[in-house]
Formats: sequence, C-alpha cells, structure tokens
Amino acid sequence: MKNIHLGEKIRQVRILKELTQAYLAHVVGCSGKHISQIESGKVECDDKTLTLIKKALDIPKAPLTEEELEVYRSQIWVWHDQINTRRISYAETMKDELASILHLPFEHV
Repeated sequence: MKNIHLGEKIRQVRILKELTQAYLAHVVGCSGKHISQIESGKVECDDKTLTLIKKALDIPKAPLTEEELEVYRSQIWVWHDQINTRRISYAETMKDELASILHLPFEHV
C-alpha cells in the first residue's frame, strides 16, 4: 500500500467535501498558493495551520487511543445487547452518545 503524505490526505478530504483550495485558504487565513504547496508536499504544514485546516475540514482533533477504543468497543457490545433484548430506548441513548464521541453520523430510524 502506498504511503500518502499529509498534504495528499488534506487534498483528498478537501475534494471529498467538495471544497476549493481558495475556500480552504480563506477559512484558514492563508493564500491559495500556500494550500496548494501544502497539498503538493512542497512545504511543511505547521501545527497552527494544520489545526485550522482540520477544523475547516471537520476532522477530529486526534485519533482515538487504544484505551478509548476498548471502552467504546465494550459500549458497543452493551448497545448490541440492549437492541437484541428489545430495550431500545436505552440503546438509542447509548448510540447517540457514542456517535457524538466518535463523530459518526448515525441516522435515527
């Protein structure tokens, strides 16, 4: 599998969200040329700019730690059990809480 650099990942998310470099530059407060250089890997992205880009692209601050993942995995199994035993209202509450923590767009059915 090809290793993708940070700028390419930013470009992919930006395109996926149908945003232009000009729009991203405006929101971040830099030039379109600077965004282009970051995406092409010609310049490094400093921490402040990266934070602004992540916010503009609605990317979570950091990946979950292994401990957080374990907690969420156990919560998912409880949620699964609640659904299987038809205690749906509690499961709905857990689903909403988990979705907000993980930034997942669960739809209400």
